[in-house]
Amino acid sequence: MHPRYRLFAMSLFIAIGLSGCGLFAVQEQHEKIASYCQIYGSVKPEVDNGKKMIVVLFKVTGPDVQNPKSWSVFDHFVNDGPGKWYFSTAPGDYRVGAFKDVNGDLIYQLDEPVFTPIRGEMIQCRAGEIKTDNDLIIPEQGRSNDAPIAVLYEGLYYAVNPDLKIWRAF
Repeated sequence: MHPRYRLFAMSLFIAIGLSGCGLFAVQEQHEKIASYCQIYGSVKPEVDNGKKMIVVLFKVTGPDVQNPKSWSVFDHFVNDGPGKWYFSTAPGDYRVGAFKDVNGDLIYQLDEPVFTPIRGEMIQCRAGEIKTDNDLIIPEQGRSNDAPIAVLYEGLYYAVNPDLKIWRAF
């Protein structure tokens, strides 16, 4: 074989070999994405006055799914107004809550309208499942004294303790 063809064949072989390495990563990424659960929904306030709404995803971590102490904040989504929200998450049992941020500080206060997670149904999400029709309407007079709500503020999640009416970082 002519040396020039040999060099061309080796270059082609190396190029094919190197491009195949990237295909392994793509397969791993597809497998990882397929293991996620997708949760879709919408949020709107009963009275729309242009305030932001924060949707909070709680993961059920304890045995009593009705007890808010068995939940932990898993993620959140900020909407500038009524609209869609979306979470791509690990399989598990979840609850969703939302509040209208009346004063624009991205922190839930007990006097702000809220859709408490305890009002909604538990979302059982398995690998590869897509959960839709999780539509939340935040009642204007809805207030919470029995369920936690949390938000991200300055890089930390904060949750309200309804008994003590204080916030704590976690």
